[in-house]
Amino acid sequence: MPPRRLRWLLPLSSLLLVACDGGEPAAPMDAAVDVAPSDVAPSDVAPVESAPEGFRVTLGPDARLRVESTRVALSGIELVLRLGDGSERALSSMTLSPGPTPSSLVGQSPEGWSVTLDAAPVAGSAAHAVRVAWQVRGAGSLLGVELRSPPVTLPTDAHAMLDGAQSWSFTGALALAPGTLRARDAMGRVAWPTTAGEVTQDTATTGFFRGDLAWGGGGLSLCADAPYDRWTALLAERPTTQWSLRIATGIERDEAVTLSSGGAPLRGSWVLSPAQSGRPFACSDDAPPPARTRPPSAFPRGWWSWNTLFEAVTLARAEAQVEPMRALDPGARHITIDDGWERAWGDWRERDAFGGTLANLATSLRARNVSLGLWLAPFAVDPTAPLAMEHPEWMVRDERGAALLAELVPGRRFQVLDMTVPAAREHLRALFASLRARGVSLFKIDFLFAAALPAVRSDPSVTSLQAYRLGLAAIAEGAGDAHINGCGAVILPAVPYVDSMRVGADLTFTGTPPFWAAVAASARNLAARRESIRWGVLADPDQPVLRGYTPDEGRAALAVAALSGGAFGYGDDLTALTEAQSAVYREAWFTRLRDGLTGPATPLDQGVGSRFALSPILDGALNRFRSTSARPPSVWRATLSSGESWAVLFNWGDEEATIAVSPGVLGPRSEELVARSAVTATANGGASVVVPPHAVRALRTMP
Repeated sequence: MPPRRLRWLLPLSSLLLVACDGGEPAAPMDAAVDVAPSDVAPSDVAPVESAPEGFRVTLGPDARLRVESTRVALSGIELVLRLGDGSERALSSMTLSPGPTPSSLVGQSPEGWSVTLDAAPVAGSAAHAVRVAWQVRGAGSLLGVELRSPPVTLPTDAHAMLDGAQSWSFTGALALAPGTLRARDAMGRVAWPTTAGEVTQDTATTGFFRGDLAWGGGGLSLCADAPYDRWTALLAERPTTQWSLRIATGIERDEAVTLSSGGAPLRGSWVLSPAQSGRPFACSDDAPPPARTRPPSAFPRGWWSWNTLFEAVTLARAEAQVEPMRALDPGARHITIDDGWERAWGDWRERDAFGGTLANLATSLRARNVSLGLWLAPFAVDPTAPLAMEHPEWMVRDERGAALLAELVPGRRFQVLDMTVPAAREHLRALFASLRARGVSLFKIDFLFAAALPAVRSDPSVTSLQAYRLGLAAIAEGAGDAHINGCGAVILPAVPYVDSMRVGADLTFTGTPPFWAAVAASARNLAARRESIRWGVLADPDQPVLRGYTPDEGRAALAVAALSGGAFGYGDDLTALTEAQSAVYREAWFTRLRDGLTGPATPLDQGVGSRFALSPILDGALNRFRSTSARPPSVWRATLSSGESWAVLFNWGDEEATIAVSPGVLGPRSEELVARSAVTATANGGASVVVPPHAVRALRTMP
């Protein structure tokens, strides 16, 4: 056996990883690592057929899982049931028997819990991925299922790719410091030992539905299978250094599910595949996409009110944007009215100060060949709104039986519609149908995660994510052929019901000038989530603004928005643009990129950062006067509809930098389009260009 260059134990979804040399699988764990040796002997496992270069999957009679490849080995993984009373049942402690296939096991507990575990290669997988599936039967309350590993320690070059709970949550690659992960901080949140000191995530878990853990020579990517309506795959912590993949309902805390004797079993599965350098969530290739319920819908280019007017939007101020918008961009033919037009959340009638009706505004705009979009927070209800007082039975409740009050906005609490109540769903369906009939052709539906908050619902058999999907389905039915833009959304469960999805936080906030870190956060989330929502849903990075930025920063903000490949809108007050700002919007490189991309650009480097805050919102607030925390990719490949190949380069740092493009991205000769900067050919056939701080450059292959 050749000597190993590297051996590390890494917690990906609490799975145990050992990096190996190519040529042969890793040996079982031994005293060279800080985890007890596996007691599964080679004669105890039943191999599963796989391609020669793929995974070899084995299940021991003690119910411990082992997956081997030439790069990665997972060993000592145990499946554990977490019951509603807080107790646990490990599969290895149950009476075990062979399952229905050669690669499966069945465990039976004295209380009647039955668990079937199966692990096998994914048929036709180019990456030789493995699917781990489980099924639980029994009678009683179940909090979740875990794949649990022994304690683990990080290597020096590890990084995690995290997918946050919802649109605004941190999503990106984070460099992790050597040492053992600490399960919780004093506030009960996950503590990560990053290279810039210990920081915390925005929830008590580290990723939702999918995640990667990688290092210099390998890594694994893990994805939950669709439809995401019951079980949430979390890369979650244990109270010690023993990390585990926790499968549970809910996005904020575990929710118990009640099983009945003889009833339908609970099922779930995950896909494991090798991580790919520079590409997040590679496991998505082998995890079936959620089924779409809507045909593709183009994102109408136009002006959106929030990033300049906030809650002060009026009919007159919106109409005033039409002529400067069309003078600036003849292809822009849309106006979206954001928060501030309504009387209250849940009372979706025009407030007096708005200055008119939506129907009249839609008619006026239509006469100028401009369409109307409208913002709503459909699941949130102000406690003073008539809906809350007239239909208290439509609201979710807390454990004491009172209407749940959720602080969706700092300092403001809202009740939440119970989507297990048929009448509440019909109310939403009728509301959206009525607004569509009044001429609204785009709906920005916001704070969607409210429908998935843990609460007591009318139908206790429906989980929070199932309720979330029920509500989205009602909205989609009422909206008909209007474009639906989801925001504040639990991402993957919403894919079947929306046409575009916000993938990051807002770029601007009331009373706060725009800041560079917000642009970087938008790019970071766009890079990661373009893979998560690529199944017919456009990634919306928010509408950029130029005000408050240097010209270089403004150009970079425009470039990030354009790289979404179709979800572009204007966030500035177009009636107040300076001549210099208008000139930036008209620059030829930008209009060619904006109009020429027919799909999202591809990030070519990982963009691993060393710091992150609780969310992109706080990331921006805490880093306003310094460089951004977890840096986004610096090099993106863009292929235009004309066939042109571009490389878009960002300098996210505070000092001038030379950024290189790898061979094969561009042709033998290229030109720089933003500032006509000199392009240097590198010795290996690539190219490089000097980029100022907080700036963008675009290289194009010359004919």
